[in-house]
Amino acid sequence: MKSVIIAVLLLTAGTFAHAAGITDRPGIETGTAIEKSQMNLEELPEGVIKTLDGARFTGWKPVVAYKVKAEDMDYYEITFVRGDELEILKLNNNGGKIG
Repeated sequence: MKSVIIAVLLLTAGTFAHAAGITDRPGIETGTAIEKSQMNLEELPEGVIKTLDGARFTGWKPVVAYKVKAEDMDYYEITFVRGDELEILKLNNNGGKIG
């Protein structure tokens, strides 16, 4: 009986996650065409680099950057680490935060 209840709960949770557009594949959003390509941090636009050099990111280390092309806009996604903390930031070409 426990296994039946667990199976029903897992199926229900999976259905809600799918309906909410939550996926386990980075860069995939329900109903939106997205192209995501990794790039070198040195290739980021000047506005993005200026934002990353700001005081807010003192102690954070950028580890990976992506150029993301979505249907409605292009932006940069940068992943930072500080110790065991992780933060993902989305910036437009001018370094303004989006999302």
